[in-house]
Amino acid sequence: MSLQREGWWHRLLRAARPLLARVLGWLPLRWIFEVFYWFSGDPWAYWTSARERARYDDAMRILDGRLAGRRVLEVGCSNGAFTARLVGTGAHVTAVDISLMALRRARSRVPRAAFRRLDVFAEGLPEGLFEVIVATDVLGYTDDLALLRGVRDRMVGALADGGVILLGNTKLRAEDGEGWDAFASGYPKLGATRIRAVFMERMRVVEGSEAASYRIDLLTSSSDILQGTVLDS
Repeated sequence: MSLQREGWWHRLLRAARPLLARVLGWLPLRWIFEVFYWFSGDPWAYWTSARERARYDDAMRILDGRLAGRRVLEVGCSNGAFTARLVGTGAHVTAVDISLMALRRARSRVPRAAFRRLDVFAEGLPEGLFEVIVATDVLGYTDDLALLRGVRDRMVGALADGGVILLGNTKLRAEDGEGWDAFASGYPKLGATRIRAVFMERMRVVEGSEAASYRIDLLTSSSDILQGTVLDS
């Protein structure tokens, strides 16, 4: 993964956020992403940003020893930057995203992964059980907690025995007092704190990491929690 300076697209996107909020806010989420990927193959600088590289390093440290030879589902793979890391460990990776244009770029960069277009909020997950499910910066694109709980339940149901879910989400100032403002069109509407709380209704955190702009949590199912006993606060 090469490290480069911030490109013109990223500077323009940051400067144009107030206008984009008005122009794109009425579009379905899928088409918002298609517009962004039409303008740039890497609109969030996942392949080039030092901040994203640090976050991926953090996530891989937490997942160390859990990936080789395992079935891994990546929810919201974007253009494949983190997919490449997962595949590089010897994991058998299935990666899904809402954007066809992002998936085309991901396939060209990471041919050893299996890719599928999927709206995680509206559709079921791929068939089969996974030892690891990864979801980074995708679950915040809703303000409907019931909808988020439905996604959570489908993810928990897709876990093999002893499986884990890795959440990596942006921290929003409205929830954490630090981190980043909401995305241009009003997304994401939920930040790391509230997403983590929803998952902890059915899971427990086994390891985590936190920076100024993001939180990473590794969670596993617990029979005690499923029976109604909360182990983590």
